[in-house]
Amino acid sequence: MKIFFRSLVLSSLLLINASAHEKISGNIKLGHTFDGKDNGYDTTTGSFYYLNLAYQTATYNGFDAKISASIVGDTGLTDKNKRITKGAFMGENIGDHILDTKYQIEEAYIKYKKGKTKFKAGHFRLNTPMTHNATSTVPNLYEGLIFSSREILDKSIVIGGFIPRMAYGARALSDWSRIGEKTGTAGSVKVYSVDDDPTPDVTELSLPQNGIRRGKWTNMGKITGSDDNSYLFLGGILNKSLPNTTIQAWEYFTNDLVNIFYIDAMKKEELSNGIKTMIGAQFMLQKVKNESGTPMLFGLKGALSYQELKFIAAYNKSNSDKIFNLWGGDPAFTSSSISKNAYRPDVDAYKFIAQYKVPTFNGKLPKGISLMVSHAIYSKSSLPNTQKDASETDTKLKYMPNKDLMFMLVNVQRTTEFDGYEGKDKTQNTSKFVIKYRF
Repeated sequence: MKIFFRSLVLSSLLLINASAHEKISGNIKLGHTFDGKDNGYDTTTGSFYYLNLAYQTATYNGFDAKISASIVGDTGLTDKNKRITKGAFMGENIGDHILDTKYQIEEAYIKYKKGKTKFKAGHFRLNTPMTHNATSTVPNLYEGLIFSSREILDKSIVIGGFIPRMAYGARALSDWSRIGEKTGTAGSVKVYSVDDDPTPDVTELSLPQNGIRRGKWTNMGKITGSDDNSYLFLGGILNKSLPNTTIQAWEYFTNDLVNIFYIDAMKKEELSNGIKTMIGAQFMLQKVKNESGTPMLFGLKGALSYQELKFIAAYNKSNSDKIFNLWGGDPAFTSSSISKNAYRPDVDAYKFIAQYKVPTFNGKLPKGISLMVSHAIYSKSSLPNTQKDASETDTKLKYMPNKDLMFMLVNVQRTTEFDGYEGKDKTQNTSKFVIKYRF
């Protein structure tokens, strides 16, 4: 199967004629963690760079192709004697090797478009509720076939996909350990670094574990906890038939191993006095083979904005069965930078956000400065050894002089529900600086 996909893409790159419409693009990301609690749990250092370059061919008889490659590594400013932010790198999780420079082919696909219908085959990013992780350096990647069409249903986009393999990105290591706290609820199953020699680990996750490595193309059977070959089938509908309303529904199915249904609806209104409102709701239902119970997640969200100010409030409620979040997606309304507790069992989660776009004050301040503060509260789940309610406060100061360049200062303060277990301080107060540029 992998030989077929690679051959298909490479052949297409040779066959499609280049022209003035071909495109070379890319993006650069620099990040530096400069502060954290020295408690053995929080991360206190980690200075990374990420570069992605992509080549997009011209379109020829409806066909085009794309290939992109990336490099991620240490800027040289990481203090190897402190606790490193490992989820930004792709090296082995052994000693200092986590900081090793890694090269990777990311996207490599051929696409065909006829009318309002598209087909894509190869390696690609997959932006759906249960497969998209927006915060990673190297993203989670998927291999297979995807189609989308605006011609099947009125005012709707219909999506279908067949995915035999995926490769976890950089953040999957943190999704498993620091963020998910080895519960399997934050975006991946048990993940190791590329070329790491896995060692046994104690975990509450009852699905069979195989020590999946980041950056390695892995069959969906192994991803979902089986040694048998399996395939992810997905289907979705995005509908805008109702005024100012978007409804999306998705079904994910892996050969009777994992079955996830997800739906949400968002309605936006602009009032006559300049006030804008948004209300939304979401629901997720999951079934895992050989696991008792049916995990469910419900959510509500509302927003109110006026000129430079915006306020958001969100709520999630889970039932008594935890959600196995396998593919890196994170649609829950109350998720924060490093807290995804809404997927854990018996949780009431609340999140409040305030955003302010700073005006220029007659040109005395540069355009594009904004401040965001969010605070989330997660009730103690019914997982073993939990101690207290969890919380996270995120503060972000952002400067975007244009749409392609961003500077951001971030502080994250977090208390996990395992804080105090066996006398350990499991709180975080991490600060970092990030620069992004795309071209």
